[in-house]
Amino acid sequence: ICHSHSHSHSSTHVITSISENLARETCLTTMDAGSPVSIQLQKMANGQTFAETIEFLKILQPHEILLNEGRKNSQLCLKIVSIFGTDTDTDTDTAASTDNNSNSNSNSN
Repeated sequence: ICHSHSHSHSSTHVITSISENLARETCLTTMDAGSPVSIQLQKMANGQTFAETIEFLKILQPHEILLNEGRKNSQLCLKIVSIFGTDTDTDTDTAASTDNNSNSNSNSN
């Protein structure tokens, strides 16, 4: 899932990869591709709604969210696509991509 929004530094490009297990625990791996000097890992317990993971993504606002294609019909993947993405990208492991114009007040959710 790709987001296009303005940052103060044009070299910032935050990418988050998400994996989940059957116990609804998630692991988020995040890095700034514009300055790939460190990787951050977050493990989240979540509940039935994956609220902790969704709220973390809303705060983080990554440019790209990478999801496991083998779990594309999982509740988490469907929820992330419905909140953050609009167009399916079948050529990569990303579930969807969207271009959100930060200057626009329209909401496509």
